[in-house]
Amino acid sequence: MQKALGERRGIDIWLSRLLRDCAQLFATLVEGVGVLIVALAVPLAVGRYGRAALARTRPFPPETLRLDLGRSLALALEFLLGADILRTAVEPTWEEIARLAAIAAIRTGLNYFLQRELREEARRNAEAGLCGPGPAAVAER
Repeated sequence: MQKALGERRGIDIWLSRLLRDCAQLFATLVEGVGVLIVALAVPLAVGRYGRAALARTRPFPPETLRLDLGRSLALALEFLLGADILRTAVEPTWEEIARLAAIAAIRTGLNYFLQRELREEARRNAEAGLCGPGPAAVAER
């Protein structure tokens, strides 16, 4: 009987370690996606900023530039939050829980203000008689 319990505990420990290792690996991959989004979005925004400056675009900088960059950063935060949730779900520490709460608060605030900006852009475009909410809001759909 003791031998069977010992084997059961050994399997439980092995499965627990496997689950933890898989969650850590997947969390690292998800985190990498978030970093990749930022690594792509920032140079694109800088390029658009430069083109708008050279073309003397008005208003400067274009509102869609900031909204598109904000949307990309919000998406990256979603991936980073997902990675932290994976890490916290397996073996939560107080530090991981605090980081998860901070990222969730930042993401929520960023998304709130981004959505408000998109609604404002759609309202301005409607008042100006433009069709639709504009390129930044169309990408949101």
